[in-house]
Amino acid sequence: MGNMANTNTWVVYAILFMVSLVAAQLLLGMGKVTGNAKRPAGKAASSASFRWTLVKLALMMLLVVVLIYGGSCFYYYAPLRGEVLAARLTFIKQSTQAGVYWIEHTPYEGKQPGTSREYALKGERFVVDAEWLQWGGVLAKGGFPQMFRLTHLRGYDPYEKEAGEQRLAGGTTNSLWQIIQRINGVLGLTVVTIVRSEPFMPADGEGVEIYISKAGVRIGTASQPSSSIQSPSERPAVAPSVRYPRTPEAYRH
Repeated sequence: MGNMANTNTWVVYAILFMVSLVAAQLLLGMGKVTGNAKRPAGKAASSASFRWTLVKLALMMLLVVVLIYGGSCFYYYAPLRGEVLAARLTFIKQSTQAGVYWIEHTPYEGKQPGTSREYALKGERFVVDAEWLQWGGVLAKGGFPQMFRLTHLRGYDPYEKEAGEQRLAGGTTNSLWQIIQRINGVLGLTVVTIVRSEPFMPADGEGVEIYISKAGVRIGTASQPSSSIQSPSERPAVAPSVRYPRTPEAYRH
């Protein structure tokens, strides 16, 4: 799922719903065959059939929720095995706007770089937020890997006040995702921990690498400078108030 092409969030949920519905039907169909062998006759049979229908509907709804939620996690998060290189950022200071950087963001998954994107962000010191997902409930015994995703890059001014914010993860503002998260709060399917890097001050033109592990988020110096990002003189002016130049739905982390 992590390599699925960029897709509208509702399309993703529609696909997950159809797959989950079919899987739930197959699982409950096996139970129905077993139940038929012990079904009594007459009026008792009718009562037992009605109770089984209610149980089947309840189980199907539960299975659909679990499968949709599990599938969503695999779509929006990446596996966490040891320390993982999550992204590489290159900072270019704007000459026309004080305290504003152009940032080239290249996500990584399985040590392979993804599609880079660029955005403007105000700040002198920066902090990276991430989510660390652990499986719980019935999914804890499934042998699934722990997972992660980067959620925000925040810029702070010299007075430690937040000057800008860039969302790095999409889909969480979707109403269906919010409903599923409330259900997860009851079922305890996952435990999500917010982790944050230490503040760092990038130099003009410097590249940094973002690593994540169970110990938290670590910022390292990039091994090679970026060659694709333009120099400050080639950049058009961008208002610092524009925090989301692109739709967060278009990428995962």
